[in-house]
Amino acid sequence: HYKRYSAGHKEPGYRTALASFIFALEGQSLINLDGQAFEFGANRVIHCAPNQHFTAQNGSERPAEIYELAYMSDSAYSDYMNAPYQLAIGNRPQLFSMLHRMSALSQKVITQEGAMKDGSAMLQSKMLTYAIFVEMFSSAQSVRRNDVQVAVEDAKSYMEQNYMKQHTLCALGRRYGMSGKYFAAIFKRYTGISPIEYVITCRLDAAKRLLQSTAYTVKEVSYSVGY
Repeated sequence: HYKRYSAGHKEPGYRTALASFIFALEGQSLINLDGQAFEFGANRVIHCAPNQHFTAQNGSERPAEIYELAYMSDSAYSDYMNAPYQLAIGNRPQLFSMLHRMSALSQKVITQEGAMKDGSAMLQSKMLTYAIFVEMFSSAQSVRRNDVQVAVEDAKSYMEQNYMKQHTLCALGRRYGMSGKYFAAIFKRYTGISPIEYVITCRLDAAKRLLQSTAYTVKEVSYSVGY
């Protein structure tokens, strides 16, 4: 989908149905995904996950032009398909040339009634689409692998310092721009235990130290570690 935001334009908020890559062609804009803001401009690509609240605003004095390439995936726990993030793709004119070509071909493929009218154009459009996705997923896998590892390590540190507080998966996931279910899945993948189990481990370790080194009662210790 091609979109053009005039100067000062604000896109009404809506909830996304599919995952998508959003490419900036011209101008600057601000895209917000579930409260996470991305400054969007040349040589940047934003990945939008399904079921996110999407808003966009062009605060500059120039029009902003973007392409949005949506897709559906059955990989429920893929790091790079179910989270919002931004890719710095550098100056890659070939990529944007493919986007322009694919957009032009798409006009030849489907009539207003939904019938295919140019089989050759459809085949070319598919080939271009696959080539773009291969390039994007290759970049995303590398970036997200590092980002996820950093997020898990930060989450471990956060829980070690705040084990006495009450935690939910939704709140922990929101801290890293993820759903609670997705956060729990990647945390367990990298640590071998769930986030809640990790909090319990931190609490028990702290309780042992307090019981061994202080005169506090079991009730006082339990309260102090979050129970």
